[in-house]
Amino acid sequence: MQSSFRLGAFLLFFCLGLPFASATVKDDKKLTIGFSVYTQLQPRWLFDVEAFVAQAKKNGDTVVVQYADGDASKQSQQVKAMINSKVDVLVIASADIVVGAGLIELARKDGIKTIAYDISVKDAAPDLMIGRNQSQVGTLQVEAALKEKPVGNYAILKGDPSNDLAQVSNHVYAEALSKKHGINVMHNDYVKGFSPVMANRIAREILASSNKKIDAFIVNNDGMATGVVQALREANMTGKVFVSGLDADEVNLNLIATGVQTMTVYTPIDIMARKAAVAAHELGNGRVPVSTRIVQHAKGPVLIDEVRLVSVTKQSLCYFISKIAPKGWANPQAVFKGSDLKCD
Repeated sequence: MQSSFRLGAFLLFFCLGLPFASATVKDDKKLTIGFSVYTQLQPRWLFDVEAFVAQAKKNGDTVVVQYADGDASKQSQQVKAMINSKVDVLVIASADIVVGAGLIELARKDGIKTIAYDISVKDAAPDLMIGRNQSQVGTLQVEAALKEKPVGNYAILKGDPSNDLAQVSNHVYAEALSKKHGINVMHNDYVKGFSPVMANRIAREILASSNKKIDAFIVNNDGMATGVVQALREANMTGKVFVSGLDADEVNLNLIATGVQTMTVYTPIDIMARKAAVAAHELGNGRVPVSTRIVQHAKGPVLIDEVRLVSVTKQSLCYFISKIAPKGWANPQAVFKGSDLKCD
């Protein structure tokens, strides 16, 4: 790797890994925190929970974890049960941005402090929103696509329309690509449930209708990217078409190592989860948590705390695995299987 890349990666890791600690004091109240998690069907959420629970335990708090599995109705029932059991703080990664907003407002009316985690909500004012900058996800994906394929036919596969990532990405993609001469967006639509199966079907249809004249698939997340990659394999086009993703899943890191997927965006979820547990402890003890900015909302000001994102490509993969990814995130043998990539 070039020395400039090493320096930049080091500085990025340093910023990501700055230590932080809870401002706990001896007389702090020991809290019960309800953590309503989007799903357990995607491996990354298990890391969120593990880091969150570990930090909460250090703070002296107890965590009640429930998984919604992407089902807004199921999440609604789970959260209402948490509210009825009088949790001190509700942390929610919403399965639906509208339903999640209603649950946050319901908790607030009951005097419960609230944190919107990773996924923002619509028309609600949680005490804190902690997560990634969703527009930065789309920006990193588009910038990488334009670097690899500055002209050509593009297909955009956004996620579920009820998810804020998909909604924000929609605006980013449109603004960035509408200004670029030589880019023809031949498909642009949402994919319900971020379904890899549906993404595969859409990609096969695009390849067939365009007679394989496609240069880039801008894909919202890694799950859907696997569906797109399978379609490209069937068409003998792997390595010829740009494919983006999000989450840095182990399978997709291997696709990047072998030159099949071009890039993914990683959210430092271990840091985000620990920060959320610290913030929950602060809120539950009547203190104002750390934030990076404040957004004025009709229902009141909302504190925002955003973590830095990492663009992962074949060129940066070795550094990502060895220095940035949390322990156990990905098995290096699985990531580099079948790859010609050599790491120092």
